[in-house]
Amino acid sequence: MMRMRTKSITLGLAACTALVLGSTVLFSTALLSTTSNRTEAPVAHALQITVDKPLDKAPNKRSRSKTVRAALDWLVRHQKKDGSWSCDNYITDCADPKKPCQHQHPAYTDGRGFTGYDPGVTALALWAFVSAGHTHTGGNAKYRPTVLAAKSYLVGQQTKSEEPKTNGFLGHTTAEEAIYNHAIATVALGELLYKSKDPDPEFRACVERAVAYCLEARNDGYAWKYDFRSGKNDTSVTGWMVRAIVVGEKCAKRKFITIDPAKVAEAKKGAVSWLNRVTSAKSGITGYQSPGDPGASLRAAYPEPYPYSKDPSAMTAAAVACHLACGADRGDTALQQSASYLVRELPEWKLAKGKRQSKVNLYYWYYGTHALEQFGGKPWKAWRSAIKQALVPSQCVGGCEDGSWDPIGEWGAAGGRVYSTAMSVIVLEGV
Repeated sequence: MMRMRTKSITLGLAACTALVLGSTVLFSTALLSTTSNRTEAPVAHALQITVDKPLDKAPNKRSRSKTVRAALDWLVRHQKKDGSWSCDNYITDCADPKKPCQHQHPAYTDGRGFTGYDPGVTALALWAFVSAGHTHTGGNAKYRPTVLAAKSYLVGQQTKSEEPKTNGFLGHTTAEEAIYNHAIATVALGELLYKSKDPDPEFRACVERAVAYCLEARNDGYAWKYDFRSGKNDTSVTGWMVRAIVVGEKCAKRKFITIDPAKVAEAKKGAVSWLNRVTSAKSGITGYQSPGDPGASLRAAYPEPYPYSKDPSAMTAAAVACHLACGADRGDTALQQSASYLVRELPEWKLAKGKRQSKVNLYYWYYGTHALEQFGGKPWKAWRSAIKQALVPSQCVGGCEDGSWDPIGEWGAAGGRVYSTAMSVIVLEGV
């Protein structure tokens, strides 16, 4: 298809350290926050932002299950030889260098993410296969080599040392977003162990060390942020750490690994204390670092006015999911207030247009799915329907990009096409 004529604006991105994965998530990040005391950061390529119309392609008409299979097939085709997926350089793995993945919405991104997130997006990609029922020991046999290679890559990313600050850490990097790489890799490997029941003692020891690191890294009395017991906290990192610990608990109950129940209880208590501290009693909205704040943003990656709405509160969705994971009663008045906010902000594949800001936010959709599924009833039915209507028709059809999703959500510029595709699968498998 022919592209429309475009007007290009190049933005240099020299200091971006957010892992979309969230407000994070992979990647909520304060790396762009003026409160960050970091000086080092991975250098991203110059992001080419164009102002034009989407490529003229028909919407995806596959069923939900076929949409997921198409996404997994795209991930298989773009996995690197070492078992990882590249956040910013995945195009080198396109089958035909002369016909690489095209971007249906080039006004948002060129499809590439920032450097430094490969362990995190690799973990998300692995998690996508596991969430769809495919492991290195079960599920569709054609996916087993892909899963095994990803497992081997992530296990090889773990540090083993006598130093508590580094022992068990997944993802060899000192960049600010490194804690996201670790937390998400812990979730992915833990889910893989839980589903596969892999008896390999080295694999089990890897997951055990990773979960132990999560427990050790927490600040006394509260939660987590970027550094080991830094004394600072944020909701985004806390959300991923709670998820990692809960997965560790599942594995421990099956006696695949051993974790300290007392430390788990203290970690959950601290997380709840933090979430209560940053949740507005009036609105029920949870902030990133203060009550009801709008959360992190990625303003350095986009021209002004900022194209993304902060109405879909990823941190509120994360807080609801975390409260439930930590044993909260669904009938709690404050929790129901926060959950009702999510229902008022149902997922929409609504892009920025004129003064209207985009509401595409996979991080919000992931946590909202995880939270509302536990409430059930009409709110969950409405959310499930909205997710399917948002994600299934928007999947790319045809070309090398077939089966993927353009990274046009708020954190797409950081996580790239691999992030958007993996997260979309995880979300769809949740509904």
